[in-house]
Amino acid sequence: MVKQGGKGRTVSAWMFIGIGAVLIALGTISVGYGWHKVAKKPVPELPAVELATQAYDISQQVLNFLTDRERNEPQVDFENWDESTRSMLEYSTETRNLYSARFGAKVVFYRDELKKYGLSDELLNMLCTHATNSIVIRDGAIALGNLALKLSSMHE
Repeated sequence: MVKQGGKGRTVSAWMFIGIGAVLIALGTISVGYGWHKVAKKPVPELPAVELATQAYDISQQVLNFLTDRERNEPQVDFENWDESTRSMLEYSTETRNLYSARFGAKVVFYRDELKKYGLSDELLNMLCTHATNSIVIRDGAIALGNLALKLSSMHE
């Protein structure tokens, strides 16, 4: 028994242990002056093999999309510099917008799922936050495919 505050009240050590067990069971702990939730490990929504297959497929779709876009990409015309560079910028913006609409959310989903398996890549993170041009999109898609292959080899 521990005497508390000089008022004659006693508190059992077992009471503290019991309260601590309840707080842990509820996923809450006391830190400093406030209450904070205990961070729980995220649970993947997809099994590893399925995630690896789907993430790899999306990476290939993005790379095929870029290859198709590059076939019609405007080229620099030094005789008509202003018009050709304007055309190139518009095409690049259109490519980025099409990528975002078709693949952006899926790539972010697969990136987040791969993180739950402990796999991440800075190029893929850059793609998910700043898909600024086809180079970033290509590098991020390659990184996604490589992570998918790594996950697949980890779960064979």
